[in-house]
Amino acid sequence: MNFRAFAIILFMGSLSCDAQRALCSIDSDCFLGEKCLDQACVAATPNLDMGVDVRVDMPVTVDCRANPGVCLSQVCNTTTGMCFDCTFDKQCGINGTCDEPSGECQCAPGYHPCGGTCVTDDADATCGDRCDPCPDTINGSGICENKACSFQCDPQFLRCGDDCDVSELECVQCLTNADCPADDAVCSGGNCVACRNDNDCALQLGLPVCSNGSCVECTETKKNQCSGNTCDPATNLCSTTQIESVRACGRCVSDDDCLDRDQDCVKMKFNGVDRDDGYCLYRASEFNCMRPYPVRVDRQSLSGKPETTYCTVNEAVVTCEALLQYGDVCDQDGDCGVEGLNDGLCKPFSGVYRCSYQCESDADCSPPFGATSCLTYCVTPNPG
Repeated sequence: MNFRAFAIILFMGSLSCDAQRALCSIDSDCFLGEKCLDQACVAATPNLDMGVDVRVDMPVTVDCRANPGVCLSQVCNTTTGMCFDCTFDKQCGINGTCDEPSGECQCAPGYHPCGGTCVTDDADATCGDRCDPCPDTINGSGICENKACSFQCDPQFLRCGDDCDVSELECVQCLTNADCPADDAVCSGGNCVACRNDNDCALQLGLPVCSNGSCVECTETKKNQCSGNTCDPATNLCSTTQIESVRACGRCVSDDDCLDRDQDCVKMKFNGVDRDDGYCLYRASEFNCMRPYPVRVDRQSLSGKPETTYCTVNEAVVTCEALLQYGDVCDQDGDCGVEGLNDGLCKPFSGVYRCSYQCESDADCSPPFGATSCLTYCVTPNPG
């Protein structure tokens, strides 16, 4: 047998023996150039196929292939099970980079190392710097919020401190819509929030309409709840005034109060001072501004109509109340006009004292009795 054939037989025999070798306990159980690692004989010099310089920092009894993360910032050699310094980014896996001077793997911003890989900081399973999921709580599950562990309650439970077990109003505003007030009528997640539609107001007694997030009695577009009366837009409450029942210069709260559809409900002044109430005034575009409404003013109606020109009384000397009381029997000035405003006068009319008011011209005077004229105050020759 020649030497070549002998060498081949010897090599094949060694392979056969390797397949049947016993487990080792110490290095001396292995062939020359081998070490005993995890009861198996392995090459004492790590495999250099990866093309890197290998430095063994971990004890030889710890196999990084079976112990993920044991290499910390080093790389695990999947052939030998030993840890070594990195030399290029790909060795550090997805979202990892290699710091060549130190030979350590680093994670990109927003990631941290777990088990030899870089994991995200904002996942429920790896929140913040954790490598295990956020802990669950009774009747709830752990979640990651802003890179910190928190929890959310199961649908049938509400949060109360660190628990998910609310049966009374201890830590929440409400359990049902019935617990909420009219201005925040909907119970959502234990908090009372604004209504979205009329259905959300079903449990608010006497306040069936949702307006701007609150349950109210009525709106001007939904005044059917007012039994034929108007709705006050300032309060969203039903007024005591029947729709279209107030005459010119009469007190009102809504445009709907005014008897004539050429009128709107407008605030007025007296002697330069704003008054609180609204009064039905004619729109100048549809009414020739005649006595006793000779003055044109630009104002917005209480129902929110855009600014319009209206015909009004001479607000420097008279109020609507004094105008409408003209000719009423009186005993003194205080019986006429608005109490405290000094807008009315009690003057003799053919021997009978009747209500009148100051004037600056005949146009300021109402003509219900004929040729009413201005003699520093309005007077008519034959009042009825």
